[in-house]
Amino acid sequence: MPKINEEEILCALQSMKANKTPGDDEILMEMIKEDNKTKVVDVAKRRTYSKWNYAGRVARIKDNRWSVRILGWRPWTGKRDRGSPITRWYDDIEKVTGLPWIRVAQGKDRWGAINAKREENKRLCQNINI
Repeated sequence: MPKINEEEILCALQSMKANKTPGDDEILMEMIKEDNKTKVVDVAKRRTYSKWNYAGRVARIKDNRWSVRILGWRPWTGKRDRGSPITRWYDDIEKVTGLPWIRVAQGKDRWGAINAKREENKRLCQNINI
C-alpha cells in the first residue's frame, strides 16, 4: 500500500462525510493505522495491554492490599438470574493461559512470555483476516 499524507486523509474523511458512503471506513482505518503520522491509538489494543499489565502487577503483590483482596471477592450468593453466566474481567486471561491466571502471573518472565505469544498470535490472525 502506498504511503499517504495527512492531506489525503483529511480529503478522504471530508468526502466520506459528504457522500456518507458505507463500507469505506475499514479501508480508511487500515490506511490510518499503517501510516502512523496521525498518532491514532487503537483503544481495544490499549485496553487489553493495560488489563494484562495490571493483572500481572496485582498477582505479584505480596501484602494484603485491597486490589488483591477484591479479586477473590464473590458478591453473588445463592441462585443466579436467568441468562448467561456472570463474566469476570479475568475470564479471557484464563482462557488464553489455560490455568488459574494468578498462579501464572506470579512469575514475571512466564507472564511476559505468555503475553508476547498472545500478541504474536493476534498479529498472525489479523494478517490472515480471521
